[in-house]
Amino acid sequence: MPFATFVGVNHHGQSIILGCALLSHEDVETFKWVFSTWLSAMGDTHPHAIFTDQCESIMAVIRKVMPNTIYKFCLWHILSKLSEKFKGVADFTKANNEFKALIFDSLMIKMFERNWNEFLKYGLENNEWLTKLYFERESWVPIYLNHMFWAGMMSTQRSKGIHAYFDSYVHSRSTLKQFIEQYEMALCGKTEKELLLEFISKNRLVNCISQFQWEKQFQSAFTHEMFKLIQEQIKRLWYCDMKILNKDEESNEHGMERYNILERCIINDWYHKEFVYSIEHRENGQYFSCKCRRFDSSGILCCYILKMIVTKGIEVINERYLPRRWRKDVHRPYIKKFFAEGYPTMTEEYQKYRELEGDFEQITDIVIGNTQKMEYVKRQLQVLKVILSEWNDGLLASAVDSDTVGVANSDSSIAILNPHEARSRGKPRSN
Repeated sequence: MPFATFVGVNHHGQSIILGCALLSHEDVETFKWVFSTWLSAMGDTHPHAIFTDQCESIMAVIRKVMPNTIYKFCLWHILSKLSEKFKGVADFTKANNEFKALIFDSLMIKMFERNWNEFLKYGLENNEWLTKLYFERESWVPIYLNHMFWAGMMSTQRSKGIHAYFDSYVHSRSTLKQFIEQYEMALCGKTEKELLLEFISKNRLVNCISQFQWEKQFQSAFTHEMFKLIQEQIKRLWYCDMKILNKDEESNEHGMERYNILERCIINDWYHKEFVYSIEHRENGQYFSCKCRRFDSSGILCCYILKMIVTKGIEVINERYLPRRWRKDVHRPYIKKFFAEGYPTMTEEYQKYRELEGDFEQITDIVIGNTQKMEYVKRQLQVLKVILSEWNDGLLASAVDSDTVGVANSDSSIAILNPHEARSRGKPRSN
């Protein structure tokens, strides 16, 4: 049976599983059941945006079940069809490169429209595939979708990675019972990897690569993987030829300053590309805006805004540019939560432990972020600890001598003694 997954991104940039389904068919009714059941499991919380393949059945279901969700086609699937769709073009290599430049280098919608019309000169005016793509351009061209937050995702390749991850747990001949057990073990492995990165981010530091004070802000706030993305943008300040071309003082109004920044992007030893990006800055409230919209789509400041920050001599940036989505100091209770039913090999003692731990986690979720509630819980726990330590339920021995440790058996008066010390194997200890 086909294995379908809902995949997201955590604050470390890792792929996480939001749900899965085994499909009997790949038609409208089946996808309608899958999406409806998934939304029910997610507390009927609809995603703001979702990546899908160019499947008519999936598109029809999303429009009906999640009408307010923005869906985006996978760019990788579109580009993988170029060799098939352009096989009749005389200069295929040139057409292929121009089509990719048309997608990724169009900085404005007007520029994309103009470049698209110029691209059709290869004799592709009557190409049905291109005509359909143009009709659906708002669902796959980045310039139409960069205003939405996509967590840095460009395609459905993360879903393919999850499928490869499950290959080490299940295969096509696995039974349903084996799949359920191995699925839980696979999720356990994903959670352990996330907990490891959580520990590393909170207990280690990635060294700064500059002397900018605002880089230290990102260092202390972001997880390691997200901070490294910021550092990639900082490196582009050094290795890209970026210059402020002009400052249009006449157009400045209401405290808004507008600049043009030129980037000379070195593709290889003999080919350079030049892009001009418009940057807006409002000193009141420290507001920045860039035409590339990297921050809107990924939550990471682009090198063009960083260039503006350096030029203006700003040392501390506004907290709005340290989004909660990538921070390491935010409590995320889902990380430590497993399945309520427990794993197949879970012992009865561990189940009791998990049940008690769940109550403490709920209390922690309630009081986190409120100092008064936290102090109250701490005081009550101290009182509870004293009461439990002095608790006498009839099992404690009435008297314990210096050679006896432990409790007396309720059915006999024989005390449990310490075991005799045994000499360890190997070479004797020496100073």
